[in-house]
Amino acid sequence: MPSLERHPRVDLPPDTFLPLRRRAWLARHGVRDRAREIGFVRTRDHWHLALHRYGTTPSARHPVLLVHGLAANRFSWDLDEERSFATWLASRGFDVFVLELRGHGRSEKPGARAPLPDELDRRGRLGVGAPKRWCWDFDTYVDLDLDAALDAVLAWTGASAVHAIGHSMGGIALSVLAHREDPRLRSVATVASALDYSGTESVFHAARRMLWMTRIVPVVPLGPIAATLSPFALAFPNPIDAVNVWHRNVEVGRYRRLVALGFHPIPGDVLADLAACFVRPGIRDGSAPVAIGLPKHTPLTALAGSRDVQCTPVAAARHAGGACRAFGREHGHAEDFGHFDLLMGTHAPSAVWPELQGWLESHD
Repeated sequence: MPSLERHPRVDLPPDTFLPLRRRAWLARHGVRDRAREIGFVRTRDHWHLALHRYGTTPSARHPVLLVHGLAANRFSWDLDEERSFATWLASRGFDVFVLELRGHGRSEKPGARAPLPDELDRRGRLGVGAPKRWCWDFDTYVDLDLDAALDAVLAWTGASAVHAIGHSMGGIALSVLAHREDPRLRSVATVASALDYSGTESVFHAARRMLWMTRIVPVVPLGPIAATLSPFALAFPNPIDAVNVWHRNVEVGRYRRLVALGFHPIPGDVLADLAACFVRPGIRDGSAPVAIGLPKHTPLTALAGSRDVQCTPVAAARHAGGACRAFGREHGHAEDFGHFDLLMGTHAPSAVWPELQGWLESHD
């Protein structure tokens, strides 16, 4: 197991990395932190990541780490009082941690700032380099952010291993660690994730042709665009909403809250790396294709929505031994499911959440 000293916990005010404009935006939408505790962990390259801890301690069960998807944040897992998988799972006896990757949510953002206490040596000299920029890639999430988060959860709880659940890109990143047979993982569940989309119906096959634009605009400003357009979400049929949710499985007001609060800019290098998912054999870890090498020692399951135009159940099954738990009318559920509504949709609490709870309990 990696040394837990590499990633020290840093005690900082929760709003340390939130600009005043973002704080005002959260207040305008009545955001209230339901996490019992918000702590920070410092990565090996000196980024500070927020970990939101839910539930009571101690717990006899292994802790659970929830990892959001591309451009997202904690609101995927904790949208409001009624649609919070994090608090729901914690109320069932799990010690739950929600990670926000670099550049997302309460975690550190690019830009210049004054040094923090943990960055100064005993003589008061700064121990970090130049101001941070939007210049990381997908491997950064795996090798630095997830690495730090897993170490932190183990150190804070004293557990021997961690259950991990990832949505979309979060599930892809966790699958790479499962492929490496990381001993810190007790189990992995992916939700709306696929490592090899080739030959399947996904809207991102068309989007892949536009990757050349990232050479001109190295950071895609998805967060500001989404927040601006949030009052019009689901006001009329459009391809953007269709990519995010199945419209019959979300309440309009709740979905608009997700669009207003739940997205951030995307570095172009991350998009370029993820493009490998759309060419067989899919994303690689070094030179090794990941999907065809799973599952290994770490128990792994995949969940997907029948109406998800990003990730079909067929694509999701490829990294889970050919099996995928699909959700939709044809699979006996009350409604079909898209991408985000697997976590925060109208029928998520009755269909998807108990499935994840059962997976955790059976592999604890």
